[in-house]
Amino acid sequence: MRFAELAIAKGMKVRGLQNFSDKAKKAQKLGVEVIVGSVTNLATAQMACQAVDVVTHTAELAKESGSIEHFHEVNVRSTVNIAKATKNTGVKTFVHLSRGCSTYRNS
Repeated sequence: MRFAELAIAKGMKVRGLQNFSDKAKKAQKLGVEVIVGSVTNLATAQMACQAVDVVTHTAELAKESGSIEHFHEVNVRSTVNIAKATKNTGVKTFVHLSRGCSTYRNS
């Protein structure tokens, strides 16, 4: 959500793909165009990537419980889906962010 806030503050139009209605509502209040669905669905991912300049993929499952299959579905297959959707729709820039590469600092 922070990424969307920063982009909107810079005057960018933001579209998000969200599968949780509470987070979708929060994003809409910020001014994000929200597509409700899952990054694990290639058709939905392609819909989200239509007519955009940059795709930033931040979806991840970062909990230590649950099945390895679900972890793989969210963290691996969804990234592949978004990368394919980016390529299929002609988007020139794809950025993948994960918790492993997040950076924090004190303000």
